[in-house]
Parts: sequence; structure tokens; C-alpha cells
Amino acid sequence: MVTLPVKVIEADERSIFDEVVEATNSQTQVTRSQLYAIKEEVRRLQQFFDAYPISDDQERRLYFERRTEEYFDLEIPAIRIFDLHMLAKVYSAMFLDSPHLASGYPNQIYEEKRDNLFKRTDNEVMYYTAAFSYYRLNLLLGNSTLDRRAGLLKWHILMVMKYQIAGRQPQVNAKKKMQKY
Repeated sequence: MVTLPVKVIEADERSIFDEVVEATNSQTQVTRSQLYAIKEEVRRLQQFFDAYPISDDQERRLYFERRTEEYFDLEIPAIRIFDLHMLAKVYSAMFLDSPHLASGYPNQIYEEKRDNLFKRTDNEVMYYTAAFSYYRLNLLLGNSTLDRRAGLLKWHILMVMKYQIAGRQPQVNAKKKMQKY
């Protein structure tokens, strides 16, 4: 005979459920990035990526994979799929001015930038812009339009590109100002 302790927690609010999952993450260790996948903000972000009209220009279509291998069955080029960790890296490099974390210490993004990452006040287009910029940069590096050695600086290039195109950015949590930016 085996005794198995079971805890059942019922919650009306999704945020309470998310907090319980994070607080009880002790036996089967789940990475910090995987814990973000349950957040409502991340679900909303995936809906934003999915809302891109299929009939429109497919060159601009990217996919956000909130959970591992969501697009496995579909014939989508891997370069167009961004998982949660990669999206955190490109967003941090471009809009949180942290290319050094994205390139050398990507897991520290979740600690050092947690107050500015996947938040309710974020503008979804910022994540898409960072992902699209990274996608296009990889194409330029892949077809040798840019010297491949520039690939070593790709995270820094994302940040510099933002400043070159749009100038100084407003506070990241100023949603309306970031939309205009």
C-alpha cells in the first residue's frame, strides 16, 4: 500500500493560481522562464502574436511558443518561432538596454529585469518588434549581407538599432508613449 498526499487548491482568480504554482515549485524544479508561461500577460502576448492575419504578408509573421514544441506539427521554419526564453532575451537586449545579459548571462534576465519583463503594463508590439528585429538581423547574418562576425554583437546591435531608428525611448511601462515610440 502506498500513501500519496494530495493538496487541492481552488481559486477564482488566475493570479492566485499562478502564485501558488510559483510558491510550491520545489520537487520537480521548473525553470524561472517556464514559470512565466503561466502568467496571464504571457498568454495575452501569445494571442497578440497569433492575431497576425494569415492572409497578410507572411514575411512579417512570427510565432511565440509559450509552451515547448507548440508548433512542432506545423511546417513553420524554426527561425520564425520564438520561445519564452528567446523572447525575454531579445526584449531585454532591445528595450531594457541589457544586451550584456542576453549574450552572456541570459538566466540573470529573470532576476535583474523581473520588474520589467512580461508585465501587464507592457505593450505587446514591443515584444513583437524585438523578435522581428532579431529575425531580420539573423537573416542578414545568414545570407552574408552582414559580416558573420557581427553575429558576436547581435544583442548589442538590437539595442543600437533601436536608438538609431527611434532615438531615446520613454519609460518602458508608459504603454501609450511606447506605442507611439
